[in-house]
Amino acid sequence: MNKNDLQTEIKALQEYRREAESLIEKINSVTKKMENDVVNDIEKIKKQIAEDMNEMFSYVSPDIYETQSISVRDFVERDEKGTYPLAYFSIKFGQKIYSMDSNTGLTPYEIAIMEDCYSYSAIYADGHWADEYPNVARQKNYGRDKNIQTVIEILCRNWDSILKGAYQKIKEAYRKDTEKKLQETLQMNTEVQVRRSRLNNSANKEEK
Repeated sequence: MNKNDLQTEIKALQEYRREAESLIEKINSVTKKMENDVVNDIEKIKKQIAEDMNEMFSYVSPDIYETQSISVRDFVERDEKGTYPLAYFSIKFGQKIYSMDSNTGLTPYEIAIMEDCYSYSAIYADGHWADEYPNVARQKNYGRDKNIQTVIEILCRNWDSILKGAYQKIKEAYRKDTEKKLQETLQMNTEVQVRRSRLNNSANKEEK
């Protein structure tokens, strides 16, 4: 290929590059807008999660531990192989868990969502989110290739399923506890009836 042919091809490539750069700018502009939309959507869902958690708190029983500590990992989307949840979340009411805003000790929270597999720390607690404390969040291990923003996004993306699953677990906890108490009451009633019957039999024999 001679010099003139090469120059012609270079000029064509220069023109192609200019057109490509224009297209790249448009794509970047759209991408930036979409990224802003994602951020706004996450903030909206975070507010909804806080409202939903406050509402759920009213269904918690101090007598039934299963309503105070609820694993919701089964309601989170799975990895590419479909083997493991993308994050292991649990909902805690009135529990002591590792502090959201420090790396020291346990902190009592009234309402919290925590990550159960790696950091063992609160993602949301009593109206606050872990990304409000970026210096602390950066020090915590949320799993391979996961930071606090990624974990919060997974939570938001799966919240409808998590919320429904949590209520299902609360309902099941009430059902099991009620059935257990009923069985215990019936058993106690039966035992008392047997004791009374035996005593009556003994009393009747003495009268004869």
